[in-house]
Amino acid sequence: MTTKARIQSRLKRSKRYVFTRDDFKDIAGYDQIGRALSALVKEG
Repeated sequence: MTTKARIQSRLKRSKRYVFTRDDFKDIAGYDQIGRALSALVKEG
């Protein structure tokens, strides 16, 4: 499973609306999380 897919899965399961990179630090490194979040934002 890709970093982006793992983050997206966690976002879908969460009841929260605001997230930071620290919320995903167990998935990947800081820069990789940033790239995945950026891609998810662009996708909508």
